[in-house]
Amino acid sequence: MIEAMNRLHFALLGTVLAGMAFAAPATARPAYSLTDLGTLPGDQLSAPSAINRKGEVVGATEKHAFLYSNGVMHDLGALPGGNISSAASINDKSVAVGASQFTDGGAIFHAVIFKHGDIEDIGFLPDWGNYGFATGVNNHMQVVGYSSPSRGSTYNRAFIWEKKKGMQDLGTLGGQYSLATSINNAGVVTGNSQVPTGFGSRHAFVWSAADGMRDLGTIAGDTSSGQHINDKGHVVGASTINGFDNRNHAFLYKDGAMQDLGSLGGNSQFTDFSAAYGINIKDEVVGSTYRKYQGGAAYQIAFVWKKGKMTDLEKLVDASGADYRFYTATAINDAGQIAIDAIRKSTGEKRAVLLTPTGS
Repeated sequence: MIEAMNRLHFALLGTVLAGMAFAAPATARPAYSLTDLGTLPGDQLSAPSAINRKGEVVGATEKHAFLYSNGVMHDLGALPGGNISSAASINDKSVAVGASQFTDGGAIFHAVIFKHGDIEDIGFLPDWGNYGFATGVNNHMQVVGYSSPSRGSTYNRAFIWEKKKGMQDLGTLGGQYSLATSINNAGVVTGNSQVPTGFGSRHAFVWSAADGMRDLGTIAGDTSSGQHINDKGHVVGASTINGFDNRNHAFLYKDGAMQDLGSLGGNSQFTDFSAAYGINIKDEVVGSTYRKYQGGAAYQIAFVWKKGKMTDLEKLVDASGADYRFYTATAINDAGQIAIDAIRKSTGEKRAVLLTPTGS
């Protein structure tokens, strides 16, 4: 699936660069200040997934899902008997969703809801393996995700879950597999689905109860994936940009068209990549790209895209960000706060950080 390949592509290069020291970027006009969200007791690493309108962030440390709220990182725990969990999304009522190791299942994970200190197991889709992963939740407590026979399998199926209706299969675009990643407050879902044309090709989709699943197509080539949808129904993700190499670009889909957001990597086949992971109500988009290739290792960076312009976020942070390398911007809320997957340069530790607009 394209979102898995994107994240793996960025993660592999990020691992190569993690131990290297870099000079702090110029900050002539700082627009953000940085807060390191820390880790849970006994852990050294943290990574963010999502942020709500209140600025609460969820993600995972080495073992457990976390909720960062009012300056404190809270351990969301795991299902009884499980040792590992992660949170993928949070709504404005401070309810998070994700996955947890299942009580008696060993390596098996179930989709879960983390709600005010409790964990609800919502399971998995029957006939699609015994793994479940929740990836999105809205303010009406509709949850989306996917089921699969194993943790990293591409043999998966998108679902929507509601308390009264339980878990429902969202179907596909004509292929066998699908995966849901985000749901807005109107109940419209995005993700990706295998299509019947092309070997293993997947396309971004939007799904609604009234209209079913609709294909969003691609920029060019044969693969795309929707990653997040805002309350206007606008979708961001990544798509191939031609039919002859593996380059993909972040896109913004609105008004019936998929807009190529470009990259900061120039025309090099080594660095001309980008992927969008978050969008807010203002159509401000965040994700990952690369700097222009100048030999040596590729240099991954987090970006924000506003009003038609993509910018390296490291160039917009004030002195509070001097000790950090930004790899991926995972989410942005309506106030413009951005969750970042970063490395603290002085220690080499992977950290969840939060950028807050300064008004500059």
